[in-house]
Amino acid sequence: IKNNNYTEKVKNLSSDILHTISYIKELDEFTTFQEVYKHYLKQRASNFRNSLYYINISDYVALWGNKKAAVEILTNVIETNKDDVSLLRLVAYKLEEQENYLLAKKVYQKIVQLKPNEAQSYRDLAHINTKTGNYQKALEIYKGIYNKKYKGVDFSGLKVLIDNELRNLVTLHKDKINLLGLSKSYQLRSSAEARVVIEWSDKEAAFEIQFVNPQKKYFKWLHSNESNGLRLFNEKQQGFNTEEFILTNANKGEWIINIESKQQKSTHPIALKYTVYKNYG
Repeated sequence: IKNNNYTEKVKNLSSDILHTISYIKELDEFTTFQEVYKHYLKQRASNFRNSLYYINISDYVALWGNKKAAVEILTNVIETNKDDVSLLRLVAYKLEEQENYLLAKKVYQKIVQLKPNEAQSYRDLAHINTKTGNYQKALEIYKGIYNKKYKGVDFSGLKVLIDNELRNLVTLHKDKINLLGLSKSYQLRSSAEARVVIEWSDKEAAFEIQFVNPQKKYFKWLHSNESNGLRLFNEKQQGFNTEEFILTNANKGEWIINIESKQQKSTHPIALKYTVYKNYG
């Protein structure tokens, strides 16, 4: 590859961006959490249908250290958008960020009910069961995928990712699960120095991921109709919104991951979630 020298200087995202929002600025005027929460209740009346409002307020309250209130505020999005899968998925991402995996699992279970023909629904449910320690349940879902239990669902777009997650589950937790009926090929150990998983809440999301290695050479992966139209077509047909990147025998040193939104417009909030695993497997 030529002409891929990285020379940019990109600022890290931080919670400071919250404090530029008008309704957050109002809350910044108060010195105690009780005052903040009381004013939030007043604000809420005029933001009842604004999903992004609850998401931002939840993040803000979390900065005060009140996880319980942050979760309660966030779940208002579910109450007002019970059938909007992209918003439910966004809430699940935020719950995982807040390490409330049990409640996130309930949201993913709801998504399976709403989208039983989409591959992502089952992968997410298997994955969250692994995170909550329900290893046998996770294994049964993965086995159901390979045994074609879920009729009419096409998992081909997620096959490599699911293979890796199933092998990782077996490698780390084989003493806690019953492997009866599982192909020997999925019982082989696999590992990677680093694994990056990108997920997005809405299939219409447009963005660009840039990986920069320690030698300051970069590689880009684009997610938009203009640059990757066939990929987006397959996502919509099969119902998936995840990609993984494996670093094996990678250059040692600092890697940079930059994210740029290419979104022109949207009727509701869109979230991109990325998870970095080290010594995967």
